[in-house]
Amino acid sequence: MKGADTHYVWIDVARLLLCFFVMAVHVGYVFPACGDMIDLIGHASVPVFFVISGFLFGQKYIPSSVADRGSVVRKYTKRIFVLYAIWTLVYAPITILYLLNHHDTGSAILLYLRNVLFVGQNMMSWHLWYLHALIVALLLIHGLFVCRFGMWMVVGVFLLLFCAGLYIESADNCFTETYRQILCDTQNGIFRGGLYVSLGMLLAAVKDKVQGMLYVLPLILSFVSYMFGIPFYYPLFSFGFVGLLISLPHQVALSSFAKWSYKASAFIYLSHFLLIVFLQQVLHWDGNFVQSYFIVLPASLLVAWAWIRLSEVKSLAFMKSFY
Repeated sequence: MKGADTHYVWIDVARLLLCFFVMAVHVGYVFPACGDMIDLIGHASVPVFFVISGFLFGQKYIPSSVADRGSVVRKYTKRIFVLYAIWTLVYAPITILYLLNHHDTGSAILLYLRNVLFVGQNMMSWHLWYLHALIVALLLIHGLFVCRFGMWMVVGVFLLLFCAGLYIESADNCFTETYRQILCDTQNGIFRGGLYVSLGMLLAAVKDKVQGMLYVLPLILSFVSYMFGIPFYYPLFSFGFVGLLISLPHQVALSSFAKWSYKASAFIYLSHFLLIVFLQQVLHWDGNFVQSYFIVLPASLLVAWAWIRLSEVKSLAFMKSFY
């Protein structure tokens, strides 16, 4: 039996590998285009990150008493908020410069504030929506638990919201148009992140009751749903994939690399767009996707390695706040 303090090495390794696919998708935004399979896995990676976060959060939250759950939520959301604030400031010059070049000053400021406060993503920092949505999802989930919702009821609520998000994306009426003008899309903690995080928490609740091979079933269903155009591919895939990861044996031989992977995956995910911008806007690189990707990938690994090593110096410990 794996307890709340178990170090799931395969989760850390998987996060790092999936970051490479996310990076490929983002490189493809600027230097088109990556292949369909890479694009598919890349877009499935962030839902996996949500489920992993929900699982690790659930490991601490679910066994806690009702009185202690508030402190667990505050600890997690505070840490995520700090990351979101830091990286929003890091990307601010790029975003603001872009907005000022395409809008008048007043509109640019309003757009920037709207995106930071309510959307979670801006030009060249689209990936930060994950942090914004994670905060929103955790707070909403805690609110439902405070209202005495059970784990399955919480998943049910967010499944309904996920379906509502699909309607908003596909429908064209006064309500959906107004919504899109205010919040752009449904890529947020209400309509997407909440379901993924709650599925991760469900994994934490049932991990000792479900045999690992049973998680192959949602993986099979995810590919069936993809083949038939049913829009539940990402929830099913991320749930099944993370379920398999946590059921794998704990490999001590990988623990050192896994701990580094945990730090590196967070830093690479949050920082890699800076390298893409540098390549395009500063170096004026005009290579194809493959050439661009194999510049950004090793550069991201090198920068992450150097940053993590420097952060271990006592006088530079503040650098840990970036991951």
